[in-house]
Amino acid sequence: FDSVVFRTGVRGMLMSGTTWQLDVGHTEFRRSISGSPGSSETFSADWRLSMTHPLLRDGADDYAMTGVALAAHDVRITALTGEASANDILQSVIQAYWNLVYARQDVETRELSVELATELLQITQRKFDQGLQNRLDVIEAEAELARRREELLTGRNNLLQSTDDLFEKVFAPDSIEGWRGSVVPITDYTVLPDDVLSLDAAVAIALTNRADILNAKISVARADIDVQRARNQAQHRLDLTGTVGINSEKSNVGQTYQVLFDRRRHLSALTLNYELPIGNRSAGYLLRRREIELERAKVALRDTEMKAIAEVRQEERNVALQRERVVATAETTRLRREVYEGEKRRLENALSTPFEVRENQRDLLEAIDNETRARLDLATAMTAYKAAQGDLLSLLGYVGSSDLELDLDEAPPAP
Repeated sequence: FDSVVFRTGVRGMLMSGTTWQLDVGHTEFRRSISGSPGSSETFSADWRLSMTHPLLRDGADDYAMTGVALAAHDVRITALTGEASANDILQSVIQAYWNLVYARQDVETRELSVELATELLQITQRKFDQGLQNRLDVIEAEAELARRREELLTGRNNLLQSTDDLFEKVFAPDSIEGWRGSVVPITDYTVLPDDVLSLDAAVAIALTNRADILNAKISVARADIDVQRARNQAQHRLDLTGTVGINSEKSNVGQTYQVLFDRRRHLSALTLNYELPIGNRSAGYLLRRREIELERAKVALRDTEMKAIAEVRQEERNVALQRERVVATAETTRLRREVYEGEKRRLENALSTPFEVRENQRDLLEAIDNETRARLDLATAMTAYKAAQGDLLSLLGYVGSSDLELDLDEAPPAP
């Protein structure tokens, strides 16, 4: 016997878990009998369509759809992970911006300190020329001026470094030309914000918008699906299979394919297959593992929510603290300026010494630095407060992934 077989087909799975398969085949038999001249040929062809629907394992409770649901959850987890990273990056950029603002203000303060030291040197020199001060007072005023000029140089270098730190965070790798530019801050940090959210509102936003909480919630939903799938795999197998098709067999190829479309030669079958696993310990252990993972995911969600609430409360307290610092330091600056102006007038009237004026200058400059730091700390605290709510990206018009829902009935997006 000699035979040649050709067979091809297609198969797939429906959203219900039903598998289907369409086969088309062609077979040629050649039979030669010893001692007899010639040989006989037989041709057969067939096509059949089979559909199998699992009733228990792999089929009950929309098992096939759970795989799609897991994939959809993975997409959301990936999107939320990217959102959390973007939130952290934006927060670091804003922090770098405020550091730059502080560096610019610090340079202005150092320039003011040089002006005050120069003014004190001029007064001291004039008093020395009048015979009211000694040479040592003039030398001390000159030394103080030199020291403050050195501080000014350091402040300008810090400003350049703060600019580079900001450029490093905002420029793409191929944006070399941007490094030759400069940054001019336009945000007014001297105005106290009056739109601070209440603690209850901030906590509610955090529990709704924070990417880590949404991620933890999706992880719980994903773990629940894994439990359903593991419970399904622990069941017995019961499959219902239906088959339809047509067979033909002739001694001529043409006749074979003519008969292939004759419905009177149809082949149909309906089969119910039952499979009973013995022991099936692996499925039982897998189910137990998935149940433990589900409980762990619920605990992780609760822990994430508690940490988020604690972080929001901490940042809200920090905002309140920085607002009080701004008020206190502003008042200190005002009083120190009055004291300095009074002491300078006393020196001009020979009622004080350059040392006292110099000490009051230092107190005034320290008060200005403290007020500047307090105002910028408040701006940073406001940023951290919004970041703790998971709402920082809204500053850029980003809606977020909290409303991201994927239609499981539609085809997945193209890569």
